[in-house]
Amino acid sequence: MSYEAYLTSSASSTRLTESITSDRQKKMTSAAILTYFPCRIEPLSGQVTATVLGGIATAAYTIFFAAGTNVKVGDKLTISNKIYQVVEVNNMFGHHLEILAGEVNE
Repeated sequence: MSYEAYLTSSASSTRLTESITSDRQKKMTSAAILTYFPCRIEPLSGQVTATVLGGIATAAYTIFFAAGTNVKVGDKLTISNKIYQVVEVNNMFGHHLEILAGEVNE
């Protein structure tokens, strides 16, 4: 069985990007990066949530993606109508990505 077979959920993501307006002002906009990309999400313990996320989120999760997926710290992922803020991205030897993210209320 391939690794991708374990990615039983799907995620969409947005990333804040900076642009310059016609009057030369900086403007931050949210751009779609991924749409319905395969992933797997697993909860972390409450202690990890408090320690790693420092209160920015209500719960912490590890989210797994296939290697090469375009995910960066600060991205917001939407999985099953819940929003998660990416706080850490770990490339696991080129095999897959392990993302530390916190559930946020928006």
